[in-house]
Parts: sequence; C-alpha cells; structure tokens
Amino acid sequence: MVHGRSRTPARWMETLRAFARRIRRRVAGSTPAAGKPSAASWQEKEAQALALRAEQPRAAAELIREILVDRPDSIRLLRAGGRLLMKTGDHESAKDYWERLAGLAPDAPEPHLQLARIHWRAQRCLESVVCADRLLALQPAHQEARRLRDQARAKALATSWLEAAGRAAAFANAASAARGVNEALNSAPRDADIFSDAVALLQKCVRLHDAVSLWKACRHDGSVNLSLGLGLLRALDAVGQADRILETFAQILSDAPPFAALAARDLRRVIEMVRLLVQRSSAQGPSSVLEHLGSTVAARNAPGGFVSWILGSIALARADRSAALAHFDEGLGHPRLPAELALDLHAEKAVLFASYHLFAEALDASRQMPPELLQTDRYYQRRLEIVSKVSAACDTSPGPITYPESLVDVIVEECSRAPVAYAARPREMAMVSRCLGQGGGERQSITLLRRMIRDTRLAKISLFVRSTHMRQGDDFFLPVVREMGLDLTVYGRGWHDRSDVAQALPELRGRPRLQQAIDLLPITLREDVVRLCRLLFDHRPEIVHVWQDLPGAVLACFIVGVPRFLIRRGSLSPDHWGYSERQVETQIRPMRHVIRCLLERSGLLVLNNSTECSRTDQVWTSWPDPSRFMVIRNAVDFGKLGANGGRNAALRRSLGIPQDAPVIGGAFRMVAVKRPEVWFETARLVGAACPQAHFVIIGDGPLSAAIADLAARNGLSGRFHLPGRVSEVGDWYRIMNVMLLTSSREGTPNVIIEAQHFGVPSVATDVGGISEIVAVGESALLVPGDSAQDYAEKVLWILDNPDWAEAAARHGQDYVHRMFDIGGIVDQFMDVYGMADRPATARQPEVSTVPEPADFNSKAA
Repeated sequence: MVHGRSRTPARWMETLRAFARRIRRRVAGSTPAAGKPSAASWQEKEAQALALRAEQPRAAAELIREILVDRPDSIRLLRAGGRLLMKTGDHESAKDYWERLAGLAPDAPEPHLQLARIHWRAQRCLESVVCADRLLALQPAHQEARRLRDQARAKALATSWLEAAGRAAAFANAASAARGVNEALNSAPRDADIFSDAVALLQKCVRLHDAVSLWKACRHDGSVNLSLGLGLLRALDAVGQADRILETFAQILSDAPPFAALAARDLRRVIEMVRLLVQRSSAQGPSSVLEHLGSTVAARNAPGGFVSWILGSIALARADRSAALAHFDEGLGHPRLPAELALDLHAEKAVLFASYHLFAEALDASRQMPPELLQTDRYYQRRLEIVSKVSAACDTSPGPITYPESLVDVIVEECSRAPVAYAARPREMAMVSRCLGQGGGERQSITLLRRMIRDTRLAKISLFVRSTHMRQGDDFFLPVVREMGLDLTVYGRGWHDRSDVAQALPELRGRPRLQQAIDLLPITLREDVVRLCRLLFDHRPEIVHVWQDLPGAVLACFIVGVPRFLIRRGSLSPDHWGYSERQVETQIRPMRHVIRCLLERSGLLVLNNSTECSRTDQVWTSWPDPSRFMVIRNAVDFGKLGANGGRNAALRRSLGIPQDAPVIGGAFRMVAVKRPEVWFETARLVGAACPQAHFVIIGDGPLSAAIADLAARNGLSGRFHLPGRVSEVGDWYRIMNVMLLTSSREGTPNVIIEAQHFGVPSVATDVGGISEIVAVGESALLVPGDSAQDYAEKVLWILDNPDWAEAAARHGQDYVHRMFDIGGIVDQFMDVYGMADRPATARQPEVSTVPEPADFNSKAA
C-alpha cells in the first residue's frame, strides 16, 4: 500500500512514539516527563527545528519527530520533516511522513511526487506508477510525474520480460531466453539494473558478446556510460568473466568525462567499479593495461584526492603496495573528499594494511579516519571489523598486533596453560594432504601409503585430504586411494561455509579465549584448524604425518594434543620460491610463525627430502637446534614402477619416431617454475644441430597450449610430442635417450630418480636437492644457470658420447636403488613415528574396495 489512508492512526502514533523514546534515551539519557507539554514549549521546539534545517538537518528532523508525537496532524511539520529526511537520505522514513500527508491533504501535489520518487528509487515500480498517476490527475502537465510514470512502467515491463527469460534459460531454451532479454532491453534500454540482469542471462545462454555489443551501442554521454558500465562490470563478475573487467573498465573511463565534471552519484559508480577492479585484479601482479590506465587517469584529470585514490587503487591492483601508499599519502595533502562520497584516504590505507595482514599499521590508520564513517559505511565496516576484533582478543599480547601471529600466540598459550584432554589410540596414524593431485608430494604420499598399509607396525592409517574437487586434477590419485581401502575423509567440502567453532568442537567448551582466537583466524587457516581438530578428536591417532605446507594441520595437532606429529616438506624453503609481497605477508609469514611456535612448545619435527632443502628450512625458521630438522629421502617403489625392459619399440612406432632417432624427454607439469619455455628453446637448439632428434614431454598444465603453439610456429610439430598425462610413465622413459629438466626451483624431483632407474641419463638445473639424487658426472650432467644454450650443449654431448651414456645408465640404476628403495625409507619413517620396535596385533587389509570418500560436513552433521 502506498496511500496515507492505509496506515491506521494507532500505528502512526506508535511509530512516532517509538522514535521519540529512542531519541530521548540516546540524547537525554532519561525518561520523558509526565504530562502533556505546553503549546509554548512545542512552538519553541518547532522554531528551533526550523532554524536548524539548513546547517543541522538530522538534528532538526529528530526534533520534528518529537513534536509530531503530540501533533501528528500538523501539515507544516509533516512537510518539513519529510523534506529534511529526504535531504539526509533517509527516504524510507520520509515515506511515512509523505503517506500521512497525502492522507491529510490528498489534493496537495508534493506528497504524491515525493512518494513516486521514493518508490522509484527503491525500485518499487508499480507503486511509483500509482503515485505518479495521482499527481497527474491533479496536474496533467507535470513533466517529472510523467517521466517517472513512464520509467516505472518500462522498468516493470522489462522486469516481467526478464523473469520470463530467466524461466526459459532455466529450461535451456536459449532462443526464448534471448527473445525475452531483447524485449526487456527494448522496454528499458538505459536501465543499469535491467542491463546487468540481461548480461547475466545472455551469458547463461552463451551470448555474452551480444551483451557487450549492446553496451557499446548504448554509449552516449558520461552519465549513461557509467550507469550501464557499472551494470556490465557487475554482470561480468557475477558470470565468472573477471578477466574482462579490467579491459571493460578502461574502456568505460576512456568514454567518461574528467572526474571534476561528474556528479556525486557518478563518482560513487566510479568508486564501486574501482573497488571491483582491485578485488578481482590484486592477485594478477603487474599489468601493462593497468599501467596504461593509470597514465590515462593522471593525464586526463587535475591532481586531487579522488585522482590520488584512483591511482593508488590501480597500483594496488598491480600488487604494488608501496606505490599505492605513496598515492594515498599524496592525496591526503589535498582537501578532504566530500562526505557524500563516503571515501576517506586514511580508511583506504587501513583497508590496504588489513589486506596485507599488517594490523598494527591498520589500527594506526583507522584511528585517523572519521569515526562516523566506520559506524555507517558498510564497506569499511566489513573490512576493518576483523582488525578491531583481533585487537580486542589480543589486548594482553606484548608488542604490536600481527595477524594472525598474535592469535596463534594466544592459541599456543592457552593450550600450553591447560592442555585439552586427548586419549590417543596406540599405533594409529593419520596422514594429512592438501589434495590428491599429480604433484611430487602427492605421489610420495601414495607410494608410502601403498607400502605402509601392509606394515604390521601400524594398526590403522587414516587419510585426511582437503580437496579432491576444488581444482581440476585434485583427484588424480583418488582411484588409487580407493583401491587401497584407506579410511579417507575429504574435509574441504563446503569450504566457504564457515564452521561454527563452538558447535564443531564441543571439547573446547568453557574455553572462550581459545575459541575466539581460533574463530578469528584467516579463513583457510581457520577451516584447516577447525575441521582437522574435529577429525583428530574423532579418530584420535597417535601419530600425524602432514604433507606439504599445511600450518593449520600441525596447529590442529597441537591444539588437540596429538603425542607425535611432523610436517614433511619436499622443496626449498618458501623464501626461495619468489612469492609476491602479498603472499609473503598473508601466507608465508604466518606459516613460519606457526612452525616456530610449535618448535618451541612441542615436539614438532620438520622433515625434508634433501640435505640442502632441510638446511634452507632451518635458515628460514631461524631455529637454532638442527636436531628438529631431519632428512628422509623420497621413496621409490621400483617394483611398482616396473623393470627396465629395454627400448620401447612399440611406443616409438606408434608415435612415428624412428628406432634409431634420439629422443629428449621431460616429465613435469607445464607451469612457470618448470620453465617449459627454456625446455622448448633447448629442444629447438638441439633439433637444429641434430635434425633426426624427437622431443617428448609427459604432463600437462596451464602452459601446455603455449608450448604446442611454439612447436608449430617453429616447424617442430612432427618431432614434438605432448601426450599430456600418462598412466604408465615407465613405458615413456623407455623411449628416451636423455631426460631434460630446466626448472628454476626444485626439491627432490622424482622424475630424475625414475629416469635413472630406467637407465636414462639426465641434464638438469643444479638447484635444490638435485645434486643429491644423481651421481654427478656419472649418471647426470648439471647446469648451473638458465641458458638454453648450456642445456643444449650438455644434451648434445651425451648424444655424441654413447659409451658415457651406457655407463651412466648402470651408475644411475645402482645409485638410486641404493639411495631410494622404499623398504629402507619406510623403516626410517617408522623410526621417526616411534614404531620401529612396536608390532601391531592386527594387520590391515592390503587391498579392498571402498565407497566414495567420507565428507567432513556429513560427518559433522
């Protein structure tokens, strides 16, 4: 209902009285005096309210609300109050005034106009049409009423068409959906909300290019462009086309006039677009498009606080924190931005620091922002709420607040002061892994599990895996795990459904400080801790073996009180991996702190697979005791890998490779750290010097297509083979003459070990632990730099020296069988587990068939 007569007098009076009670309690702090005030006192208040209208509209509106409790039919006060509330932006409260006024003075045009505006602003199209029609009945020539009615009718019709299009899209009827979208856009061609919904539907029908073309056709003046452009960016984000946001935003700004010529509502649209750009681009690193966008903004606009904020945000999207802070600081030298923009550079600095987990700096910056902004602006509230909560939770911590390190300190302190009760089940072990993908760490865990599940020294093995579903390929080894009959739990289902700490971990009841510290951890660390604590309480293993870098897993072990736990890394320490500044601050720094805390307060062991990698771990953690860092080499089940049955002539024939042609092979994921472009350039040089040579890379990844394109453009397609993932790697090693690995970083690459087992000499980068897994100069040649020419020379030397290659095959086999045989490696792990001389009373089944892996959420339920 929109007309004032629909609101009963009793309801109207109760609404006003409730307003007055809240105002009195907040402002005066006391209850109203008994009795009805005199007319003179209300006249004084009315005069005071009218005097405050220009400079203090909110205070004036509150005074008028008080007066209206006893004078609800005052047309003059209702009109003044409604105008004041409209001026302060409280349109829904103003609606009550205008509805009451419309009932008291139905022939007055202003209430109907204001109600039409309010309903249109709130997208209540039919109500807006009704109010506009009432005004037009009084004043048929009223232009704004006619415009509002036409707009609202068009929007209502367009909404109906979109609803019909949505139903058609739900039934995969792309043609009907597209017709509905076209009708909607014809009905309201310049409405940003309709346009945004239309783009989403067109994307659902795989017709995004139609929406983009339509948007370009609607580009007229700056105001229209910004309105429709914001709708397009929202839709692109909603339908998973975030990679197009930057390009589209740059085009929008190129069409828009300088910022100084834009109205406040258009500047707010720019603010929302920039924030969306930062949100979707901050992890992408430097971009030439972003740099060009910054230059364009600076060239087209005069210096000022708003321009400085735009430039700082673009720098933040490039992951350049220093440049972003410099721009924000420069902007603080200009006049403060208008309050109606709800944009403050101190607040922006606080948000930036918080996003990098620099909470001490975020607190300092937030103290300089206007207090009312933090109370009223949802954008800043959502992003800075965690800062104040963590500060309060860690108020007794010495030194500045760091996140999440200060919370980890609270957790460790609480669990050390009063350990949680935990009754471990003897000889039971749990392994924790991030996923079951095709990586080296995952392969190692599967290799060990195949052997350990038959080992009578362990009574039971459970496997907790975060993901077999989050990324493509996370389930690569899932069929193998199922065949082993392991107790498998995938604990990352519904990863973005925030776990309730108190409900998930009733064992921590009565420990509010500990619960709060866990609850405030960053989402990934928090969910690892909560979900793994639950699994550990349910399974109660005596030993937990954590694979890969999962600090939340070892922290969960400490919280519940697992007697013996270790983390098994398989590479150089994280400071060698070239992480971005944001990754260092938000992931690597907290991981280091967790490991250091547990080295100090528990028996945590840090294992690695090479002496060099273990040395870097100790240096990275700055931990003085080397006994807490151990080396256990990678295990290889050579029997499972297969015997070296000589050259695989059948596979060569199937690939069209002559039997006497040299084959240079590689086995790795096509990712940047493996430097496939260097591998290809080496192949090109070798191919030029040895035209009969062929090249094979087994494995896939995001750079596979780029390497295939390089081969085609360089005329090597017929000699360059990219089979992708293969199930029987041994068959492929047996067609190779040389194994080539050009990685920039490595720990202990299994492919080099496996190649030596099959008698294939290697050429590899001298990084990480590679020199420890080959007989240098006898079974492999190492390259100290990154020059493709150096790799090519080593490969060609091996091809030109068949006697050395034959001897290298024997040396390599002897070396790896001595160093990496699975039986000896398992014994070393059993010794670390404390199981070396503790046979179990029962043996696990060697192989069985199991159903789908258990789901953490279903277990918790």
